Amino acid sequence: MTGLFKSPRALEKFTQGRWVAGSRYGKLTTVKPAGCQLECVHGLIEEGRWKTDTLHRWFNIDDVDLITNIPLSLYERKDRLYWLHSKSGAYTVRTGYVIAKGGREIMNHRIAPESETSWAIRKHTVWKRLWGLNIKMKLKHFLWRCLQNGLATSEALYQRVGKGSNQCQCCGEATETIEHVFFFCPTAQMAWRLAPVSWEGIAELQCNMWRWWDAVMESAKGAQGMDRIKLTVNILWQLWKARNKRVFQLESEDAKVIIDKAQQEWIEFEEATGPQPRGFESTEQERLSQHNWEPPMEGVVRINTDAAISAKMVRTGLGIVAWNWRGDLVKV
Repeated sequence: MTGLFKSPRALEKFTQGRWVAGSRYGKLTTVKPAGCQLECVHGLIEEGRWKTDTLHRWFNIDDVDLITNIPLSLYERKDRLYWLHSKSGAYTVRTGYVIAKGGREIMNHRIAPESETSWAIRKHTVWKRLWGLNIKMKLKHFLWRCLQNGLATSEALYQRVGKGSNQCQCCGEATETIEHVFFFCPTAQMAWRLAPVSWEGIAELQCNMWRWWDAVMESAKGAQGMDRIKLTVNILWQLWKARNKRVFQLESEDAKVIIDKAQQEWIEFEEATGPQPRGFESTEQERLSQHNWEPPMEGVVRINTDAAISAKMVRTGLGIVAWNWRGDLVKV
């Protein structure tokens, strides 16, 4: 099926396989020269990087540009098919229908000129949106490291140093990648179930942090959407802190505590940086002056109640205070 490409780590013959997004039919245009001993795509990769010297030696400049624009993972994941015509890389009936209706000629015309620069454009857009978020600078830097696979997870350290274990020290059930810490570890899964923000529509992208975050930014529109994104970043940050607390201090943190901390840090930052409504202080003083407390009759206990609703934290609060006729506090 045209439009499906295997990952660049595929052990297939590169002159026959359809693995180069942006080229016609996904194949290279370079004819394999005499004396070239390369047989597999894997032979073009070394330590998670493209072997540029080898590429320039055996391929024309157009093919080199297309190949080097393919992002490489730091981890030895299994090969998978990628659908070029959707943002998630997953095939859908809708995109298949659109492509089939447009015809092969239109489809091939669209692939060739647009796909070469699509990855660079998407990267630029993601970074621009990231640095433009109204969140703490430490959170921007943290998220930037997440998207660069720069967090010191057990798997990353094992790949770089070759010592220790690559297993998750929190659950011990799987390899600790960035995606495992944030989405698949039991603590993370429980935290997301308790969180007031949900991204269920893009759950299938959680195996790839970059694609998941790209979909998060695309799916959240308007002011309310930005609030969801900012709270999401705080949740990721607290999940990482909880992981480090377990690894370095051998202390486990409850999922509810993680979400509470994320909400609290987000709310505090919003209140500290957000503008105060005009006339707020005077309006509040007028409201209080109109509700002066008066003591009850002798022998009577007066109970005062109040309630508040937080739209951001998706919670309600109720306060009850009991006073006697002397003005003494009886119970709170």
